[in-house]
Amino acid sequence: MGFSFTLLGSGSTGNTTLVSDGTAHILVDIGLSGRETARRLREYGLGPENISAVVVSHEHGDHCRGVGPFVKNLDIPVFMTEGALASSGMKLDPRKHRPISAGERFDVCGFDFTSFSVPHDAVDPLGFVIEKDGARIATVGTNDGLLLCSLTDEAEPLRKTNRMMKSLAFSRDGRRLALSSNASTVFQYDANSLAPVSEPIDLSPNVISSLAYSPDNQFIAIGDRNSNIHLWRLEPAQPVTTLVGHQGPISDLDFSLDGQKLASASEDSHVYLWDLKDGKATRSGVLPGELPLVWRWGSSSG
Repeated sequence: MGFSFTLLGSGSTGNTTLVSDGTAHILVDIGLSGRETARRLREYGLGPENISAVVVSHEHGDHCRGVGPFVKNLDIPVFMTEGALASSGMKLDPRKHRPISAGERFDVCGFDFTSFSVPHDAVDPLGFVIEKDGARIATVGTNDGLLLCSLTDEAEPLRKTNRMMKSLAFSRDGRRLALSSNASTVFQYDANSLAPVSEPIDLSPNVISSLAYSPDNQFIAIGDRNSNIHLWRLEPAQPVTTLVGHQGPISDLDFSLDGQKLASASEDSHVYLWDLKDGKATRSGVLPGELPLVWRWGSSSG
């Protein structure tokens, strides 16, 4: 089983990320106010009472200003370093604090977190590698752009771009990554050097919400918050088709192993399976609840 990774807020106004497997719901940073965090959670069918734990990357207000108010009436743990807690001035019940440090591996409600130091002007700034059931992702709590990390036990920072990340996807061969940083534009980079590899794809005025590469790296699927899925050919960059059918923002995308089908999940609680030969949804299903679902095709998938 996979897990979802949803940005509730990003940037100087407040950074908050929801990590969930459908049972445990973890917030990484709460830079939004407690009230605004609760409002955004409701958009995904959740409330403060559904949150299982909070993990904090560092003490800057845009990453932790809402932690104290949000957990005040909740009996949940807050994982953060001693230095970050002291520097933040946060009013936190000591019984809720779970001290962590760089280079530590710890369990958060069934998720394996590995913390590592990142370059930032804070006391003990941390990034996290998050793992569950074979799925793995790295998150870095700074405002300095995308930091590419080696997902080894040491989680060593490798490269950095100066673009803030909204959505991100690696190609199947791991050589290319795509990210959306200004809501409507997709940028592509060499995954080893983070050097740009093509012209940006501009989908203005659509707001991008998810990305996926085809297995042969010849196409990219781009989901937007207007419920559309845009299929683009990469070399040369040109639109192929737009898939229309969902009634809510696209939350996740994945190609079949042969590249002939595309699965999509939306905040409308439906999963569609698209036949890319004719652009039609061959079947759809209803998700239990409104939380976006992350899944991946198995080795036997068509």
